[in-house]
Formats: sequence, C-alpha cells, structure tokens
Amino acid sequence: TGGKLAGEPQNEALVTYATKLCKAEASLDWLRSATDLGRQVRAFNPYPVAQAKFSGEHWRVWSARVKPHTGGRPGQIVSLDNGILVACGSDALCIEELQRPGGRRIFAREFLAGMPVRAGMQFDLETEAT
Repeated sequence: TGGKLAGEPQNEALVTYATKLCKAEASLDWLRSATDLGRQVRAFNPYPVAQAKFSGEHWRVWSARVKPHTGGRPGQIVSLDNGILVACGSDALCIEELQRPGGRRIFAREFLAGMPVRAGMQFDLETEAT
C-alpha cells in the first residue's frame, strides 16, 4: 500500500520508565556469555561506556566483538592476535578499542604496543565498578 505504515497509538497503561544508567551497571562480568557482554559494550556506548578491571585499573571498552572460543578461565586473556581476546562464561570477547584511565580511546593494536599485557593474564572478576 505505497510503502507507508499506519500510526498506532500506544497504550498509556503499559508505559514504563527506565532509571538512569549508572557506571556500576557498565562493569563487564566475565562469567556471563560473550554474546551478553558484546551487547553490553554496544548498549553502553557512548555512555557510560563498558568497563573492565585489570590490575586494579578500570579500562573502558569502547568496541568489542564475539568470537567462538573454548578454553581459558572467564576473564583470562587467551590471545592478542587481532585484539584482546578474553574468555567468558561461553565463547570469548575480542576487545578492539579501549581506554586506560586518563588516556585516550585507542585501538587494541596501539594499546598493546605500550602495555605489558600477554596471553594468560587475568581480568579482575569484580562485577562492580568504583
């Protein structure tokens, strides 16, 4: 019918309001699936930005993708080939763009050039950001 959709009024009795997002909700919980964490990274960009705690620092994760993977403990860095591949509750999350406290947002390749990070290292499993 001409490619137009007819408007449909919403039922006001079913309306709900979401509370404001807070930074504590942005913490990545490596025990969850990589699919969930990938969605979380996208949902919290641009605010408040997903974060992961590594050696006491909260790194902001701006971009990541899910990769099929088995092995490794949740939160363990399993590879640094094409980003920072981190084992999750199921599969793995490949961090592609991140930021250290006080630093600028950069791609993982640049990040790794200046950080002593290696496969086998572990992200903190805390689920709350401070």
